[in-house]
Amino acid sequence: MSVSAVLDNSPQATSDDIVEVRNITKYYSPDVHALSNVNLSFPRGQMTTLLGPSGCGKTTLLKIIAGPVSYTHL
Repeated sequence: MSVSAVLDNSPQATSDDIVEVRNITKYYSPDVHALSNVNLSFPRGQMTTLLGPSGCGKTTLLKIIAGPVSYTHL
């Protein structure tokens, strides 16, 4: 099964990325900004990791990609 996502309603990715996100922002409240204009892609056939300190937005990004959490529409 192939999963390809462009989460900002842009045209589908033209590269060979399995997932691509562009300009993703997530605010949980006016004072809590989990993600701000995140852009990244996961190349097909390559292992990719998300590394960062606790609370930097890794899980939030993965939940947005998977679907149970929506991004903030600006």
